[in-house]
Amino acid sequence: MNYIFKKGATSQSIELYIVDSTDGTPETGVLWNTAGIDLKYRRKDAAVVPITEAALTTPVLTDTWETGGFLEIGNGVYRLDLPNAALASAAGIDRVVVFGTVTGMVVLPVTIHLVAIDLDDTVRAGLTALPNAVPQAAGGIVTSTAGAEFDSRTLPSADYVVVGDTIAAVTSVTSVAANGITATSMAADSINAASIKAGAIDNATFAADVGSTAHATNIISLAARKGLDDYDPPTNTEFNLRSLPSADYVVVGDTIAGVTLVATCTTNTDMVGTNGAALAASYTATRAGYLDELAAANLPTDIADIPTVAEFEARTIVSADYVVVGDTIAAVTVVNGLAANVITAAAIATDAIDADALAADAITEIWAKAMTDLAQGAPSATASVLTAINYLYEAWRNKTTTTATLITVMKDDGTTGLVKSTISDDATTFSKAEFISGA
Repeated sequence: MNYIFKKGATSQSIELYIVDSTDGTPETGVLWNTAGIDLKYRRKDAAVVPITEAALTTPVLTDTWETGGFLEIGNGVYRLDLPNAALASAAGIDRVVVFGTVTGMVVLPVTIHLVAIDLDDTVRAGLTALPNAVPQAAGGIVTSTAGAEFDSRTLPSADYVVVGDTIAAVTSVTSVAANGITATSMAADSINAASIKAGAIDNATFAADVGSTAHATNIISLAARKGLDDYDPPTNTEFNLRSLPSADYVVVGDTIAGVTLVATCTTNTDMVGTNGAALAASYTATRAGYLDELAAANLPTDIADIPTVAEFEARTIVSADYVVVGDTIAAVTVVNGLAANVITAAAIATDAIDADALAADAITEIWAKAMTDLAQGAPSATASVLTAINYLYEAWRNKTTTTATLITVMKDDGTTGLVKSTISDDATTFSKAEFISGA
C-alpha cells in the first residue's frame, strides 16, 4: 500500500495489513502490547527507527491521534498513528517505509511518499507562489474565456511587451477610458523626464484646437510656473532696504561682490580702522600689550582656580586669623576648631612638626597625657607607644604575685589579674613565658 503526505505533516494515521506468516490469511486480535509486536519506520537514506506502540485513549477508532497509537480495524487491517518525526520535512527525504513483525505473523510494508504540495488545498495545492484565491476572484489569477484574450483588456498582444509576469512596456494604446488614469492609479514619480521619450510631445501630438482647450491652458500655465520657479528676483522689502544706485556696486551672479562707493552710513554704523593708517593710529603700544596679554600663553595658569563666592562663604576662618602672601595663605594664626579626621598622617609633610614648630607648652601637654588602668587581656605585639608605657607603669606600680610556676600582675584593684606569665626553673635555667591575659 502507498500513501502521499505533505512534508512536515503531523498527527497522521495509516492502515497496516497483518497476515499469518504460514498461509497469508488475515490476522485478527492483535493488540498494541501483543507479544513480539515490533513496528518500525525508515526514512530515505536514514537508519531504522523503532515505533513505541501505545493504546488509544478509549480505545475506539474515533479517538484522536496519539503517537504510536495502535488499534484493530478488522479483517487483518489495523490503525497506526505515525510519529511526527517520520514525516518531518528535510531536504532530499521524499519517502518513508513502515514495516515490522509480530510473532508468527507478517506486517506488510507501507510506502509513504513525501511531497511539497498539499493535496488538501483545493485552491493552490499549498504552492505559496500562487495567489491564495480562486481564479478570476479578487487576488486570483486571470483566466481567458473560450480561448479569447483577457476579457477586460483591449490591447492585442503585439502592442505590449511582457517580461516575466510583468507588462514591461506598452507600445500602442488606441484610447483610454475616461478617468482610466488617475493620480491614485499611478505610482509616485512614475512620469518623469526619463520616462518620456525624446520628441514624444511636439506640435504634431496636439489637436489643431489644442490652444483653445483647458488642457493647453494648463500646460502653458505649467511652463510659465517653471520659468518663475527658476527666477529669483528681489522682494519689495529687499528693494526698499537698499539705497545704493546700481553704479555703486558690482553684482556677480545673485551676490553683491563689491561696494565701490558709499556716500553716508547710518548713525552708529561708521567703521573705524578701514585702512592701514587708521589702524596704526588706534593700535597703540599700550593697546597692543593688552591684546598680547590675552594670548593663551600669557594668561595666568591659575586663573581657573579662583575661588567662587560660594567657596569663600563656606570658609570659617576670619581674615584676621590668616596671612596672605601673593595668592597663597602663608600662615594661619588662630583656628577655633577642626572637623574630625581633617588632619591625618598623609596630610602632614615629613618633618613638618619639629621642636621649633611646637609652642613652648605643646611638649608639656603631650607629656601630661594621663595613664589609664588597662583592660584585662593579652598585650598586643603592635601596641601603641602610650599603651606600651602604660603596661610598664602598671607592672612597676601594681600588686604582683609570684608562685613557683606563675607571675601575675594585678589591675589597680589588687585582685583582678591584668596579665600573667608562666615561669619555670630546672636549677640551671630560669624561664618566663610571654604575658597573656590575666583571666
